[in-house]
Amino acid sequence: MPTCFVIMPITTPPDWLDYYGGDEDHFEHVLEYLFRPALVQAGYDVIPPSVSNSQIIQAEIILNLENADLVLCDMSASNPNVFFELGIRVALDRPVALVKDNYTANIPFDNAPVSCHTYEASIASWIIKEQIEKLAEFAKSAGVQDRNALWKYFGITQRGSSFQPDDPVEAKLDLVLSHLQQLTATTRSIEATSQRQVPATMLREAQMRAWFTGLPSASASNEPLADEWPETTTSPE
Repeated sequence: MPTCFVIMPITTPPDWLDYYGGDEDHFEHVLEYLFRPALVQAGYDVIPPSVSNSQIIQAEIILNLENADLVLCDMSASNPNVFFELGIRVALDRPVALVKDNYTANIPFDNAPVSCHTYEASIASWIIKEQIEKLAEFAKSAGVQDRNALWKYFGITQRGSSFQPDDPVEAKLDLVLSHLQQLTATTRSIEATSQRQVPATMLREAQMRAWFTGLPSASASNEPLADEWPETTTSPE
């Protein structure tokens, strides 16, 4: 079965929430209730977008952009990551199905010569069946292209190619080591944050002890806690 890799926004930008009824998971719903059924109906095995920023996931994205039979590119909300990934697909001269929702009036390049499908962002139950049918037909027509339509418009003549390392095993080891370094840096950051939080935690515990024993609290007074008070002496009468 041919594959279709979906590139699209993952989260809803805050300044677009009003358009999407305050739905922070709007694009997840678009994927599950519109894109996936339409692409399956068009005869594709759907490869959903990845949500992680790790280098291993980024490598998988590049491979999907290179190897998928079709890429469905949702330009809604003008997400910069989506346009970056679209640029890679265009450089490889592989078929792309460009789509956007009805709230995205403009995109940051002239796509007039290239077919772009507009879907209803509401994905309401009374229109979703029709929307699926229309998108499925558009995906079928985009999938029969043997080249990327943007090439003809921009006059590109040199096709991009993937890097083939001299030693694939060593390249994979380099990627794993890079990922381990990233994990190490993250762990150290978490440890440093925890160490900074320990004094504050100790202070809160001391305040609670002081409250239960009736002794002055450090937050209510500049006086030291009870176990830090200096010893006092009384002079003989």
